[in-house]
Amino acid sequence: LNTLVAINKLWQSDRKLLQLVEGSPTKAMTLQRIVGLVVTTHTAALEVLTLMVTSGHQNLVDELKAIGTKDQLESLQDILQSSHDKAMTTAILDLLGYSMDLSEAFVLDLHAFADDNLVNNPAERSALMTKLKATLDMGVVTDHAILTAVVPVLVETAARDRTFVNECVQCLGKVAGFPAFAQCPMAPPILLRLYVNEYLTLTPDNQDLLLDMLFMLQSHQGDFDWHDDWHALDKLLGLAASVLVCQVSAAARIMTFVWSAVAGHDELLHLVASQAHLLVPLCAPVLTAPPPPMSKKIDQLAKPNQVVHVVLVRLVHALSTLSTLSPDMLKPFAPLVESLVHCLATYPLHSVAKQQPPQLAYLSDIASIVLQFATHVDDTTFFLDKALKQLMGAVESLPPSHLGLRNQLLQLLAALTQLPPVVGALHRLQGLDSFVRLFHSSTAKLDQQAHILACLAQSARIGGLESEVIARLVGHPSSATELLQCLNRSSREPQEHAAYLLSALLLLRPDLGGTAGCVSMLVECLEAVDIVVVRYVLVCLSSILHVDGTQETLLRHATVPVLAQILQKADDVCTEHVLRVLAILCSKHKVTVCRRVVAANLLGILMSTVQQQVGQRRSNVFHAAWVLSCISKDKDLVFRMHEVDCDFVLNVVQQIDLYPLPTINKLLRFVGNVWTHESAGLPVAGIVRKLLGLVPMSENAKVQKNGGRVLSLLFVLPEMDALEDIVLALAQYLFDTLPSSLDKLVAASLVALVDGLQQPDSTTDRCIRSLVAEEGDHFLHMLRLLSPNSFHPVTNRLLLALQFLTALVDSNEMVQRLEPMLLPPLLHLLSNDPLEHLNSSTIKQLLGLLSGLTRSNASSLAMSPIVVGAIKRLVGLAQEDDSYHTEALHVLVNFASVSDLRQSIVLHGGLAALLLELEDDMVDAHLQLVLLGVANLSADDLAKQTVQFAPHVPRFLALLSVPNANVQALAVWIVSNICVIDAVRRTINAENGATVLQSLLNEVNSPAVTSRPLSSSKRIREMAPKAIQDLGFAPLHL
Repeated sequence: LNTLVAINKLWQSDRKLLQLVEGSPTKAMTLQRIVGLVVTTHTAALEVLTLMVTSGHQNLVDELKAIGTKDQLESLQDILQSSHDKAMTTAILDLLGYSMDLSEAFVLDLHAFADDNLVNNPAERSALMTKLKATLDMGVVTDHAILTAVVPVLVETAARDRTFVNECVQCLGKVAGFPAFAQCPMAPPILLRLYVNEYLTLTPDNQDLLLDMLFMLQSHQGDFDWHDDWHALDKLLGLAASVLVCQVSAAARIMTFVWSAVAGHDELLHLVASQAHLLVPLCAPVLTAPPPPMSKKIDQLAKPNQVVHVVLVRLVHALSTLSTLSPDMLKPFAPLVESLVHCLATYPLHSVAKQQPPQLAYLSDIASIVLQFATHVDDTTFFLDKALKQLMGAVESLPPSHLGLRNQLLQLLAALTQLPPVVGALHRLQGLDSFVRLFHSSTAKLDQQAHILACLAQSARIGGLESEVIARLVGHPSSATELLQCLNRSSREPQEHAAYLLSALLLLRPDLGGTAGCVSMLVECLEAVDIVVVRYVLVCLSSILHVDGTQETLLRHATVPVLAQILQKADDVCTEHVLRVLAILCSKHKVTVCRRVVAANLLGILMSTVQQQVGQRRSNVFHAAWVLSCISKDKDLVFRMHEVDCDFVLNVVQQIDLYPLPTINKLLRFVGNVWTHESAGLPVAGIVRKLLGLVPMSENAKVQKNGGRVLSLLFVLPEMDALEDIVLALAQYLFDTLPSSLDKLVAASLVALVDGLQQPDSTTDRCIRSLVAEEGDHFLHMLRLLSPNSFHPVTNRLLLALQFLTALVDSNEMVQRLEPMLLPPLLHLLSNDPLEHLNSSTIKQLLGLLSGLTRSNASSLAMSPIVVGAIKRLVGLAQEDDSYHTEALHVLVNFASVSDLRQSIVLHGGLAALLLELEDDMVDAHLQLVLLGVANLSADDLAKQTVQFAPHVPRFLALLSVPNANVQALAVWIVSNICVIDAVRRTINAENGATVLQSLLNEVNSPAVTSRPLSSSKRIREMAPKAIQDLGFAPLHL
């Protein structure tokens, strides 16, 4: 038979073989022999029988049925091993017409097995199950209609019959490959429950078989009714956790089944999320294992434990990325997140560093899941507080040897502090204190410090806890030093964090960064590549500028060229801080820094910043104007400005009202400095109108001061002489500023008014005098300055007011008009006790003005307490050898010409002072002044009674013979006053004084003498005869 089959296969002689069988005289015997051989030669006999039943020869089919082929084939079911042989057996029976009968018999047997009446008859049920299995093993139950009826019964029977559950599962396994099984709607949920509930009842093979059926049902989109109250997913996860240790392969398949069910289905992931704590038992044993190849597909993983690992990580990651996850949903996730953190904190890293990168990459994936959960935290969520506290504790408690693990945890914390709600939670859990302790820990390496810096900086900046962070850093005296070290040796991002923290620290405590080493390091960091770092370093420098020694250190390091390079990068934030630093340095070290600024070619940038104020930060324009105002104090640098832009100053003035008030102040000071050095060819009319419309209306004191200074400079320009209306308005403004409390403004106005009177008959002179002549407040404002309060060693308004009045009172007419108003405040000023606090120039100016007012109008003085006080002061000043000695004598002599004041002058020592003055050698003019005073005062009766004139007689007699005729006349006047005194008369007579007087009288009466002044001759003619008579002689008249 084998040979026959082989020949048939070789020559494809099916028809010839059939003809031989049909024509054989022993046909019946041949068929009988072939059927009998199926027991020993399975494959060859079955192939020949298959050829016969498929040939279409019905007579052969009938003859095969007649010889008992059915019974022979059915006996083979337990013998055949090859699936090919079994398939041929089933096909032959089907073609012989016996399969339908077997299927129908199977249905009847199944219903009989499922009948409740046989529950108590296990033997019969066992026989039926054996028959059912045998029929299924024959493969004859293939009809779709029969299978559609059979599968639900098998499913229900398996679910309720625990005794034969394994056999039922095996039966289901026989029909699971047919469409009717996949189309059975009740199969998925029932079989799933059966798998979970009867897992321990099932044999290992049946466990796998049933799970295979579940996978197949899942692949055909079977409805497992996941949302029912039985919570199938929860049960599966619990089952996987329970069998993880003893049946890891089963756990792997269960987890794979769960993952294939929920992957990409948010509603099922929500079911898992609600019971996320069921994943916790899996985390500890699974996640701490060596990392699996996470990038591979699940079916490509070789080991079951790797499958569990990958599925668990993917499932947790999917839960963390749920699109509908909200803060309120974090409660069930709290134990899971805590397990993840515990895994991170206790993961057993390989002792060999080269083996750690895959592990660290895996831990980074776990950390990213924790971070993803944390992104859903808000300010009212406290569910993850325990996990965060656990994380902080792990970081601090890890020994130094666990550098990789500690670094991984710090990296996670750095990422978490980018979330403001998490920062708030960490602050609530004293996390900021932990960060500061970690930062100051001696075991912190450079890479770890980078993450700690990120935690501190992000907590301060993103979490809004800057004051809290800085307050904790301030508590450590080494904070500034350590931040500087990080700033100096770290990479870009840690540098930025260190620079930010240092800037915030120094803003609060500038004194911490005022050391020379700190400033030097900050200057070095100005050359950093990253512009953000440079910004914060500039903030640091700006904060400590006013600490002692900082500015000097900056100058030693030649910081200005570095700042110039930064300024040329045109970064808005850097520009703001650079200009501020330059402004402060220029204001404190004008000569050095200003020249360096100009040398660095920054004039163009500064001037364009001021001119192009649109689009510029207000602070930038202000600081640029400040720097220019400092530079403008140097005459040489002003010329450099003209070289850069000769119209800059004029353009600034024309747009002055467009700037903010602080900037206007700096610009006005700048303009004043420039025009102090160079003011030729200015369009003064427009400038004055512009400034008069701005400065008086401003409420800003500095604007008034600097604007007044500019207007004062313009007032005395030659170009103003042709603009009388403008000069008048400007003079009015200058007078109006005199009551101001701004000393420098008043001083500038007074200087301008004084200079305006220096050119007689000029427009300024006429306008000033016309305003004084008006019955207005202008002159009263000036009189109020005649007070000790107006004196200042530098800004001496009193001196300037006296100079103005001195220049104003230049004629008898002005003296007559102003003397009644001027004398009282001047006398009060002279008699006031603080006079000794005035400087010499002020006292001299005061006495000079008084001298001018009283020279020709002294008769208007009357005795009063103020005059008496002034007399006392004058007597004292006349006895001092100061620069104002002559002026004091002038005023005292003027006062002596008033008869009502003579006794007071004598009483307070004025005459004695003048007599003492005569003992010194002096020029004729001074001698005449002293003699005039003595002559006036010696006529007083009190003087004759109280003053000892006798010792001075020789001096008087000697003066009678001097060449100066005026001196002779004054000496005669004095002798005539005092010769009535007995002691004086005796002394004069002893010296032949009468003879000298007679000779002088003869000389002045001689017609030949014409060179003597008439006034002296007249005085001698009047006084000499009286003196001769009082001496006891009779005068001789020629």
